[in-house]
Amino acid sequence: MTVVISLALIGGGIMLHNNYKTNGNLFDFTSREDRQLVYLKEHEQEIIDFVKAQNPKIESVQIDWDETFWGKGGGMFENTYYIRVFGQFNNIDNSSWGAQVFYDNESGEIDMNSLGQGGHLRIGGEIFE
Repeated sequence: MTVVISLALIGGGIMLHNNYKTNGNLFDFTSREDRQLVYLKEHEQEIIDFVKAQNPKIESVQIDWDETFWGKGGGMFENTYYIRVFGQFNNIDNSSWGAQVFYDNESGEIDMNSLGQGGHLRIGGEIFE
């Protein structure tokens, strides 16, 4: 019985270690995605500036943080991990844009230098020029 309990505690500890960062505080159960979202929000102006730079007609950028998407790409032997951020521009309801940034899967660290276009600027589904 003691062996089963010990194995369960070890397994639970490994799962917690892989999914949560404790920062020395055993009660900080912030997920990697939550920490990454906070980081991206701290770099919101950088994202806004990037989207504005895609077209001189972009005067304002709205980010829809609820639509943030985490994904994995690559081939059989190479995996890339990315986060896509979406929103609207110029306060136009049916406008859209997408940007993506890569992150290291081991550390969770986001590479803001990889910030790139994740979708065309669009209004009503049509590419905005």
